[in-house]
Amino acid sequence: MEYPFQNKTDETPQNRANILETLRPWNNDLIQTETFRSQYRGYKNIKGVAKNSQTETYFALKTELLHPHWKGVPIYLESGKRMAEARKEIVLTLKHPTICLLCQQGPHSQNKIVFRLEPNDEVVIHFWTKKPGLEKIIEERLFSFFLHERETKVQYIEEYSKVIYTAMKNDRTLFTSFEEVLAGWKFVDPIIKGWGQGIMSLNEYEPGLTPIPLFDLEKKNMGNKIGIIGLGKMGANIATRLVSQKWRVIGFNRSQQITQELEKEGLIGAYSMKELLDKLATPRTVLLMVTAGKPVDEIIFGQDGLAQLLQKGDIIIDGGNSFYKDSIRREKKLREKGIHFLDVGVSGGPVSIQLGKFAIMVGGEKKIYEKNKPLFEAMSETTSGYMGKTGAGHFAKMIHNGIEYGMMQALAEGFAILKKAPFKFRLQKVAQVYNQNSIITSRLTGWLEEGFKEYGEDLKKASSVVSHTGEGEWTVKTSQALDVATPVIKDSYLFRINSKKKPSFTGKILSTLRAVFGGHKI
Repeated sequence: MEYPFQNKTDETPQNRANILETLRPWNNDLIQTETFRSQYRGYKNIKGVAKNSQTETYFALKTELLHPHWKGVPIYLESGKRMAEARKEIVLTLKHPTICLLCQQGPHSQNKIVFRLEPNDEVVIHFWTKKPGLEKIIEERLFSFFLHERETKVQYIEEYSKVIYTAMKNDRTLFTSFEEVLAGWKFVDPIIKGWGQGIMSLNEYEPGLTPIPLFDLEKKNMGNKIGIIGLGKMGANIATRLVSQKWRVIGFNRSQQITQELEKEGLIGAYSMKELLDKLATPRTVLLMVTAGKPVDEIIFGQDGLAQLLQKGDIIIDGGNSFYKDSIRREKKLREKGIHFLDVGVSGGPVSIQLGKFAIMVGGEKKIYEKNKPLFEAMSETTSGYMGKTGAGHFAKMIHNGIEYGMMQALAEGFAILKKAPFKFRLQKVAQVYNQNSIITSRLTGWLEEGFKEYGEDLKKASSVVSHTGEGEWTVKTSQALDVATPVIKDSYLFRINSKKKPSFTGKILSTLRAVFGGHKI
C-alpha cells in the first residue's frame, strides 16, 4: 500500500483497500492455470465428512497487482491442513541478478527474506555469498533474529491483547475496513465459483506432505531444457514425465513416427541430432536412452556424432544399461574434449517410470551430478543416488540386474513346483497371498500375480525361451574377475541361455514377469 503520510487512523485501512482493488481480476483461463486445490487422502473417512466431498484441504494461487509499482511481481498464496509442518510466514523472494558470475559454481536459489509468525516470531534472511578462499564457490548463509525473546508462547493471548489495546485507543489500523472486505470477496468469489463449476479439478495429497501446485512446478522448472535421444519404452516415458513437470523436452528418435506421436503430448520433436542440439541453449544436456554397446558409441563417437557436435561444458548422460567399463572409456575420451559425462542406471521398468517412482543410480564427477540433480528430481519422485566416480552408476545397475535375475529365478522355480504339486493350486491366489506382507512380499510377486491374472494360470501365450540383455552375463564375469562366488546369479543367467533348448514352465513365468514389468514381448 501507499505509505500513510498523515498518520490518520482511517488512512491505513483505506490505502490497503486501494491496493487490494488493483488485484488482477480472474477469468476461467487464469483459474485453470494459476489456482490449485487438493484434498488430503483419508479426509473423506472422517466422521461427518461426505464420502463424495469436494472440499479442498489445501489451496494455492498465483496472482499479481495491476499497479505500476508492482508490475511483474508474482504473488503466491497458499494454505492447507495436514501438511509437512505447521508454519505461518510471508516470504519475500528477491530477483536473481541478470548476470550471475557464480551461477555455474553449484546449485543455489534466490536470496529471500522470511517474516515468520509461527512457530516463532522471527525474521530470517537467506543470502548466498562466496566462500572465503580463491575458488568461486558460494554457500547459503542465514541471518535471523527473534522479535520476542521468550521460552513459551500461549496461542492468541499476545495477539488479542494487542487487538483489545488498539480498540481501546480507537486505532483502526489493525482492523479490516468495509472496503477491504468487499475487495477481498471480489477477488475470492470468482475462484470459488469456478471451482464449483469444475474448472479446476480436486487433486489429492498424502497427509504429512506439502503438495506442489502445478503452476509452482512451472515456476521452478521454467527454462529447464533437456535433449533426449532414444524414445523407446523407457525414453518415451521419461520424456512425457519431464513434460508433465513443465520441462522443455527436445526428443530425437530413429523412427520419426514415435517422435510425431510424442509431439502430441508436448515433446518438441527433432529429426536429426544437429536439429536437437540447435534447439538447446548452451551449456547443453543430452540424455541417451538407447541400447547398450555399439549404438551408444555410434551416437557419441560416430560420424556427425555428439562428440563432434557438442562444445566444451556440455553434458552427456547415458541412461541405458551400458557396461561400466565402456562408460569409463567413453568418459575419458569425452573429457579430452571438455565434455562432461554421467553414467546413470535406471531401474523400475516403463510402468514405474510412467508413475514417476523408480531408482536412479549416478556415476561421474560429483559436481556435475549436483548440477543435474533438478533433472533427476523431475524424472522421479524418489531420491537419486550418487554412486561414485565414473562407471559406478552402471556398475551398481549391473549388480542390481544380476540380483534381479536371481530373485526372478527363485520365484519362477517356486511357482513351477506349485504348478506340478498334487493340490491344484490357483497360482494367482497364491501370488496374491504371498504378497500380503509376507517375507517375500515384493513388486516382483505383485507383478507375477498380475501376469497370472492377465495371461491365465497356464501362461499359454508365454514363451519358454527367456530373453536377456547382457547385465546378467556382465555380473557373472565381473564376479569371477573379483573372485566373488555368485552361484545363484550364475545359475539364473545360465538358465536363460539354456532355455532355448530346454523349454519349461519356469521359463514361461520368467517371460511373463519380463512382459508385465518391462513391457517386453511375452
